[in-house]
Amino acid sequence: MKKSKLVVYNVEWQLLRISLLGKWFSVKNVKENLNKLDSYLGDYKDLNKLYRVVNLLAGVRFAFAQTQQWENLANNKVSLFFNNVSRLYYEEKEKHPLKDFDIATEDDIRKSIRNAMLQTPEKMKAVYKDLYYKRWLPHQNSSHREELRWFLNILEQEGALFEK
Repeated sequence: MKKSKLVVYNVEWQLLRISLLGKWFSVKNVKENLNKLDSYLGDYKDLNKLYRVVNLLAGVRFAFAQTQQWENLANNKVSLFFNNVSRLYYEEKEKHPLKDFDIATEDDIRKSIRNAMLQTPEKMKAVYKDLYYKRWLPHQNSSHREELRWFLNILEQEGALFEK
């Protein structure tokens, strides 16, 4: 499995990501989302976090480029934030060329899921629902979904299933 794909299957990140879904349609919501991402990034030095945010914002920019619903000011704010975080990500990679993604062990992921299930079971079920229905089902025959299937299996085994 590729580390660059595994790095996004982090419980803390998935909970943040799910809290941002569907909230990119106004300047006010974009500001709130970017503030959350700014807080998540902390000192902007963690390659894992930088990569996750770049990956998310690339998807947001792509998705909303396809619609007419996105306000120009919101688009500009996301683009500026994306460009800044992308630049910082590549600068950190250059400073530490041998540094690779820090991938949690399966046991650590299971512990994180169990903890999140105790604190926010509905949010973990929302993570599972989004990953399964929007990310897995439409592309399940693709050979590029090994990491997603692996994470979904762990979520299922730990009880983070969405009730149909």
